[in-house]
Amino acid sequence: MSNRNTPNFQEYHTKNTDLLNSDEEEEITTRQEITFDYPPLINLNSATTKMPDEVLDQNTIIMQALAKLLNQESGSSFRPHIREPDTYHGSRNLDAAIGWIRSVERYLEMANLEKHRWVDYAATLFRDEADTWWRQQELLHANDDWLDFKKRFLANFSPPNHRQLARDRLAALIQTGTVADYVTQFQAAWSSVPTMGAEEALDRFQRGLHPQIRLQVMTRFPETPDVAMNLALAVEAAQQRSQTIVGDGSRFHQQPQHTQHVYSQLAPEYLRTSGVAPMDLDSIQST
Repeated sequence: MSNRNTPNFQEYHTKNTDLLNSDEEEEITTRQEITFDYPPLINLNSATTKMPDEVLDQNTIIMQALAKLLNQESGSSFRPHIREPDTYHGSRNLDAAIGWIRSVERYLEMANLEKHRWVDYAATLFRDEADTWWRQQELLHANDDWLDFKKRFLANFSPPNHRQLARDRLAALIQTGTVADYVTQFQAAWSSVPTMGAEEALDRFQRGLHPQIRLQVMTRFPETPDVAMNLALAVEAAQQRSQTIVGDGSRFHQQPQHTQHVYSQLAPEYLRTSGVAPMDLDSIQST
């Protein structure tokens, strides 16, 4: 039996669907393209160009930081560690008083302390007798400058005849050790006599040298004490070097005894005898 509900071959038709004209067209969506908005170029040369406030603020901060850094680098200076002067206890010695004053002056110059505060700083270094002297000076001379303080200090803590003592010491000074030691002693004595000129100091320095070194220095006619000191040091160094060279050369002229013994054993007999060799005597007797 055939089922009436089932269509036959003639009644069966394939449904023709037009994809383009179909009512059930596929919905096509267009994706939106992403775009970027670039900021407009800023012409820095244009006077009418206005930069954004945020950019201006950032540039201002950067410029201020750079200016601060440059100011710090330009204002900073090299400050080495300087050893403070020793305390002064009242020694009445010419070399000690002058040496202490000079050490204080060098320290204060390097520390860049104001000149009107030099006396106050020096007073902090006084101890014992020096502090007692300073308390009296404060009552008499309250507003002294550094030069006045220096004169009164040296006048009190130096011997009364310190000028004459310094000249006597310089006149009696001669070289007893090395030239370097003599140069150091002479410079210290000369500094105690500021009125002595360079010409007199040159003459006194040469007279105190060792005779051999003095002769070598004087033949070169130095014109200043510094040149004479350098010449004396060079002459002494050359003498020491020549002694070393001569000492090294003498060793090459001395033949060791063991070398002579070996040479006598290896040399031929006719070279080891002072006279005629025995072979020669035999030949003479046979004739």
